[in-house]
Amino acid sequence: MATPPEGKGPNTINEVENVNRLGPRKFRIKLWTYGEARLRGTIWLRLRLAVFLSRMRSEQRSRERLAKELYEVAICRGPFRLRSGEFTTEYFDKYLFEADPRLLSRICEELRVFIPDNAEMIAGLELGGMPIATVLSQITRLPLRFVRKHAKEYGTAKLFEGGPIRGKRLIIVEDVVTSGAAVIHAVKALRGEGAIVQDVLCVLEHECGGPATLKQFGLRLHRLFSMDELRQFAKVRELFREEESSEVEGNAPSRGHKRRASG
Repeated sequence: MATPPEGKGPNTINEVENVNRLGPRKFRIKLWTYGEARLRGTIWLRLRLAVFLSRMRSEQRSRERLAKELYEVAICRGPFRLRSGEFTTEYFDKYLFEADPRLLSRICEELRVFIPDNAEMIAGLELGGMPIATVLSQITRLPLRFVRKHAKEYGTAKLFEGGPIRGKRLIIVEDVVTSGAAVIHAVKALRGEGAIVQDVLCVLEHECGGPATLKQFGLRLHRLFSMDELRQFAKVRELFREEESSEVEGNAPSRGHKRRASG
């Protein structure tokens, strides 16, 4: 069997055998089918990438809308002293969004993605963490525990309520984390009762060193927003709203416009 000249026809033994077995026409059809399959695969990958990017943009817009609404509802102006002792001109009043069932539900839907797969219970800290933890428990069907700031001095005299926690993997839910001191106080008590605690979930983090402090105690902080992110997203949404308003005003006909009479 002669070998084809260099640069012409098949250039490997397998391709020569394919030509002899299938014939030149069928071999070309086979190559064309292979090329079509590669093209279809490329198109499929590009479509998947386009869907993925579209979904990311949609999620980003949804996150921006939520931040804007949260900022408008829960931010109060004026000099306020934080739990850490520092002062701020903006105060995040969590009770304003926690009292809104629609907004609270949206926030918890966003928070649920941060809950680790191995979490066995949700522990809400008194007082602001309890409404959030309750809704998350309803969404995820994970059992719920309520953690007091201090053990009560009557009745069962417990620091936490809702049942035993020994040997259970808990995720702590707090509304706002500033320095992390309140979380650490609760975690020490829960670990002392035999609970396994490694993750903390919050709606807002004030960026006052909380994550670094929690990390020293073997805790990972999962936040929905930082204060800077909340401001930034709120500002972006406001700019978009202004642009949309200006476009609508620019496209709308002026009130003094009169229709030209036809001849």
